[in-house]
Amino acid sequence: MQRLMADGKISKGTCVLLRYTLCDADGTLLYKTGIDADVYFHGETRVAPGLYRALAGRRMGEHFEVTLTPADGFGPARESLGAQPLPRGTFPDGEVLKVGMSFEAELPDGSPTTMFITKITPQTVYIDDVHPYAGKVLVYAVDVVKVI
Repeated sequence: MQRLMADGKISKGTCVLLRYTLCDADGTLLYKTGIDADVYFHGETRVAPGLYRALAGRRMGEHFEVTLTPADGFGPARESLGAQPLPRGTFPDGEVLKVGMSFEAELPDGSPTTMFITKITPQTVYIDDVHPYAGKVLVYAVDVVKVI
């Protein structure tokens, strides 16, 4: 659901175009948007809780940096099932996949679980039940390109 905000501020339901870099505490680049900005629906897409709070109230053209502890990021590090390979064809053709994306899956006993993409190669997508950035201090440098 999109709505045009008269004041141009990011709030629940707004569509936001972002460009950003994500680094760990040591400055290692984890992710960078490309030429095209990433689209984000505030309140409807899963992002780190600390980034969600940092985006609220921002306006088009703003640049900011925010450092997130694991509690405000993707949670503490924990033991995982281990990365599991899936053929790329398991995912819909044309779907843009990114490390850290989540999706719902079904365990062998039929119960639902959230899985995360941890690595992508042309033929294989690796998934795990623990977010790849769990347990890490994260540093976002964000440019708010547009707020609709």
